[in-house]
Parts: sequence; structure tokens; C-alpha cells
Amino acid sequence: MGAKAGIDPELMIDTINKSSGRSFPTERFAAGPVLSRRFDFGFRMELMAKDMRLALQEAEALGLVMPTSRAAQMLYGLAMADGGAKGDVTELVKITEGWAGTEIAAARRNEG
Repeated sequence: MGAKAGIDPELMIDTINKSSGRSFPTERFAAGPVLSRRFDFGFRMELMAKDMRLALQEAEALGLVMPTSRAAQMLYGLAMADGGAKGDVTELVKITEGWAGTEIAAARRNEG
């Protein structure tokens, strides 16, 4: 939402990481592989999807409802159906970028 509104993504991530919104993904995914567009966290999307499937199967066996995890599973499924199964988990952001019609990337500054 911030990138679509024209907010500098680096400023946005820095602000989030100094607030109660800070999380492992905002610190390790957004601040590195996503902003740099390297998508090199080092964990394939298909492996994350497998782990999520196993966790959700166990949750179901225990009678637990995990709607946020189910939503994440759906997003990974969409990303893999779009050819991203072998891609890095950080490439998941491309799905939401496509929906928003924008890209989250560090500002390219003219260094000269």
C-alpha cells in the first residue's frame, strides 16, 4: 500500500521496523531481498509450501482453525502456479505487487 501511495519503500520499512509492526519478514525479507530485488533469502517457495501444508494438516488433526496460515498457503499456491515453485520465498511479494500494479524497490539514487 505504501509503495502504491508513493512512499519511499526504504523509509516505510525503516519506520515499520521501529514500531510494533516489526517482524522477521520485515527485517529479513523486505529490508534485504525485496528492496534490492535480489530475492535471495535462500529458501525455495515449494519447500515453504510443503512445510505449510504439513503444519496445516497437523493443525486440522488437532481441530485447530488457522485462517491466516490458510491465506498464506493460498498466496504461495498462486505464486507457484505462476511459475515460481523453484523461486525464493521472497518472490511471493511479486503476487501482491502485480495486484497493486506497482513494485516495491529501493530508490535508485544517482551516485555521481
